[in-house]
Amino acid sequence: MKRKLLTGTLLFIGTMITWPVFAQNQASVTGKSTEVYSTGIKEYEKGNYAEAIKMFSAAIKSNPADTIYYSLASAYYASRDYENAVQTLNLAIELKPRQVDSYYHLRASAYAALNEPKKAINDLSSVISRNPDCHTCYSFRGNIYFLSKELDSAFADFNKAIQLAGDKNVAAYLGRGTINVIRNNYDAGIEDLTKVILLDPKNNQAYQARAAAYYSKDNYEAAIKDFGKVIELEPGLEDAVYNRGAVYYKNKQYQLAVDDFTKAISLKPKLPRYYRGRGKAYMELNKNQLALDDFTKAVLLDPEYQEAYQGRAEVYKRMGKTVLADADFEKAKRLTAKDPAEQ
Repeated sequence: MKRKLLTGTLLFIGTMITWPVFAQNQASVTGKSTEVYSTGIKEYEKGNYAEAIKMFSAAIKSNPADTIYYSLASAYYASRDYENAVQTLNLAIELKPRQVDSYYHLRASAYAALNEPKKAINDLSSVISRNPDCHTCYSFRGNIYFLSKELDSAFADFNKAIQLAGDKNVAAYLGRGTINVIRNNYDAGIEDLTKVILLDPKNNQAYQARAAAYYSKDNYEAAIKDFGKVIELEPGLEDAVYNRGAVYYKNKQYQLAVDDFTKAISLKPKLPRYYRGRGKAYMELNKNQLALDDFTKAVLLDPEYQEAYQGRAEVYKRMGKTVLADADFEKAKRLTAKDPAEQ
């Protein structure tokens, strides 16, 4: 069960930091494009990205300056058109801008959004080579390493960001704390994640990761409290509701576990493990028919769900339905466990 508490709680990526250069850009734009460019900035600031793209594109026709390309790329990025953002930044970088680091940083953000981590890492490494004190570059690159499952590199980058910025880089503490939890260094993880919460009391990722650490240390009450905070901050996060239910189950609070599993099912009704979790809790409450219904639902959603067949077999055995129990036990033997940590 411990591994499942980590699923869905520790995959994170910090905010993509795009260095704002609009003020400098506007000062560097001259001639006929000035008015059109200024209108583009106003539209961008209002969140009208499509209109901003039109204005910036029009400005480029009369003044193909790198600064206008950067603004156009920013508008593409904000509208989630990452491919055009990359293409526009390529054109801007070819013009050898003075503030080239901001261009590489924004392009790295677009590459990351396009799931091209190597290109994103290369761009951030380029920035770091010119600006080795850029702590946000280290934490950003650390996030990308993390998502690429290169935990050693990610940990090193988070450490470097903390050395450079200390409390000013919350994302680095979150990243390092998360990796510590994954590596079973729970006390170190809890220390880092508590730091995050002190600096950013509404950081639900920190609460989720710390809850997983507390759970792994058998501190169920603390884990329940942290998952409760996550649910308070984001009521529709069904994985946190399920995870709290799993902790309630482990803490032998079976009715509370049922309540949370039921809530998780209402939020995402097609995840078989939610039904399997509730079925197990119903079994502990001796509600065999309800347990049977849930295990059967789990099997219908996933006909290869070994643990659901195992659970249903145990219910059939309780109910004296030996033939059905034996059939499910036999089926379970032929399948591979999907939630081995929850056995």
